[in-house]
Amino acid sequence: MLGKTTAIKNGDSFTLSFKPEGFAKAIEVPFVVVRCFNMGTYSAVGCKMRGIDSRLMSYIISLKKRKEEYRKIQSQSKIIVDDKSATA
Repeated sequence: MLGKTTAIKNGDSFTLSFKPEGFAKAIEVPFVVVRCFNMGTYSAVGCKMRGIDSRLMSYIISLKKRKEEYRKIQSQSKIIVDDKSATA
């Protein structure tokens, strides 16, 4: 989604730039607009990435690892059995 006053058309190019926590430099992702449409009163676009650099791939891999670690922790049993008969 863009905004109410943004004028953009098919074929326009732009770069999305963001700096994830823990990364020294910003990641820049080049896009080209392939579809323009409205969502209510807002302009929106469909875009195609024009390339993926190594920093973007590193970021995607780090997110995937964190998600897998979270799932692993969530799937571990939370039941604690106190077997007092074992010490008797």
